[in-house]
Amino acid sequence: MYIRSTGLGRTRLRARIERVADEDEEIIKGYGSDNKIKGLKLAMKSSEPFEWDVEVIIEEEDVPRLIKVALTRKTLGFLIRSLISKLTGRNSGGGK
Repeated sequence: MYIRSTGLGRTRLRARIERVADEDEEIIKGYGSDNKIKGLKLAMKSSEPFEWDVEVIIEEEDVPRLIKVALTRKTLGFLIRSLISKLTGRNSGGGK
């Protein structure tokens, strides 16, 4: 996947999800115990152009929007094409 941020200008980070942690794990390290955030953490690692560790925390308030986006025709089509491509060993041209 690619990640863009206005703080990086036009730079896009190539990243992979390394691990998914649930809310029982310590979510934010180094910020003190008062700042524990409940949610689902995606621990990601970028590989290009920089090697960074990136954390995304999905909170309960994000879930309805995620479901709404996941159930659109465009997203479902992408997911189905990706699964078929993976199962048949074909690359759909969307990267590695």
